[in-house]
Amino acid sequence: MRSVPKLVAAVLIASAALYMVLSSTMLHRMGSVDNLQPASQMSELTKAESVAKLVQQPNNQFAVETPASAYTNLSAAFISTFCENTLSIENNPKICLYDLEEDIFVSKDIKYGGLWDGPGVRRVLEALRRIKASGSSPVFIDLGANIGAFSLATLSAGFDTISVEPMESALTRLATALTLNNFTGRCKLLNYAVTDRRACLRVRVNQSNKGGSEVQYVPCSSRHHLQSVTLDDLLPHLPHRPTPLVIKMDIQQYEPYAILSGRKLLAFHDVRLLYMEWEEMGLALKNGTNHDYIK
Repeated sequence: MRSVPKLVAAVLIASAALYMVLSSTMLHRMGSVDNLQPASQMSELTKAESVAKLVQQPNNQFAVETPASAYTNLSAAFISTFCENTLSIENNPKICLYDLEEDIFVSKDIKYGGLWDGPGVRRVLEALRRIKASGSSPVFIDLGANIGAFSLATLSAGFDTISVEPMESALTRLATALTLNNFTGRCKLLNYAVTDRRACLRVRVNQSNKGGSEVQYVPCSSRHHLQSVTLDDLLPHLPHRPTPLVIKMDIQQYEPYAILSGRKLLAFHDVRLLYMEWEEMGLALKNGTNHDYIK
């Protein structure tokens, strides 16, 4: 994760629009697609039955939830060193930061400004509240959750959240914050990168910008286990009925490939907001992304 670019934007989109993206000329990269109907053309019963069938398929069982307790660090030394700050947002949830010399963007902005990407956090919360006011129960999906600048804000506002993050050091901070804030029952943690494939990875840590660390594809072994999954692999963690979703992506320059890996999820669920670094998205589409490294 880098400093937020000036061109970061939030766009309100309907599921039909996303389905058109998935059916565009970019789709040839993934080969043939299943014969899926857009959600707008399906009855509620048909939608529910189709999602249930997808969830039951063995190839959708790759993304396994990580219990927060597996990463939580409640030692007095850890909490006093890293978890003394709060987000300047509703209910002021606690957040666990990195040492500022190791994380010169996200942790530093939160330490001295109370938020990372404040406009983005507020835009996501606005979308979730608008959906709730209409009588629906939305779910927030945080791809590239890092230490939880977005996830903790949505949880503090009362919204169910799925947080996906490949870095164990970031997951330790997020899991600890979930425990300190009593959010564990409403957040699913997934220790993965989301890309266009299932693969094994290793992390190359950025020593001054932890959120900008990279993961590299490697052969699977006892040391390197499955650590990247597709967007469709998140289906089992969502309600088995069409649900309004708000998605934030911060997986620099890998956004278009993650979107293409979610054609089933996006066809059956109702994505109301996709918030991401559109400048990075444009660079990925223009230059292509090095498939050996995912930022």
